[in-house]
Amino acid sequence: ESIVPMLEVAASLGEIEANVILADIYLEQGNVFCAKEYLQFAHSKGRPSATFKLGEILEIEGNYDLALSHYKFAMENGISDAAYSYVLLSSSPSYLSTQNIPMNRFYLSSILQKHLNHMSDSIATKSSAYIDFLENTYLE
Repeated sequence: ESIVPMLEVAASLGEIEANVILADIYLEQGNVFCAKEYLQFAHSKGRPSATFKLGEILEIEGNYDLALSHYKFAMENGISDAAYSYVLLSSSPSYLSTQNIPMNRFYLSSILQKHLNHMSDSIATKSSAYIDFLENTYLE
């Protein structure tokens, strides 16, 4: 708690990492509104980890198109775990119901395969299982 005022000063001076750390603190406290402000600043400065976290908030808020663009930016800029979030949202019924095009299973599978070796272990495990699902399940 005592570090928060110092972080806020640093964040107000444009220190990107301070914005990211404050966002994490506010997310842990459940204060999504404040976290989102700090993440938006770090995102505007091109910080992929902030863009990824912001995408997660946007997805929860139901802003699927913006969430997907945030995940895409993050995964293309070194945050491989974002590929899993991108593919899951792209293939979710809640997102697909807003689209006029069917899900491209092989395209989504290829995104996961491309990022698999750089993912954290838990996300890589989930991604491998999802690749199997995408390639071996045929939906009507």
